[in-house]
Amino acid sequence: MKLGKLMSKGEEEVVWRKFVTSFWKIIDEVNRLTPYAQDILLSLLAEGQVKYYDSVIDVNKYSLFATINPQDVGTFET
Repeated sequence: MKLGKLMSKGEEEVVWRKFVTSFWKIIDEVNRLTPYAQDILLSLLAEGQVKYYDSVIDVNKYSLFATINPQDVGTFET
């Protein structure tokens, strides 16, 4: 969120992270993502878009590289 705009005008504006807007997406140990992060990633893979509050960005072209550690399958740290 752009806090300046939120404080001065009371309007929320999402500032997307570089991961969302970049062509190359790299995730190390994807099996350790939180359920919330997994939902975002699955939305990107299935629908080609990322949602945050009321904002949606279409991510049409990208390359995703992910690694997994089978010894820790299904675990994540909170």
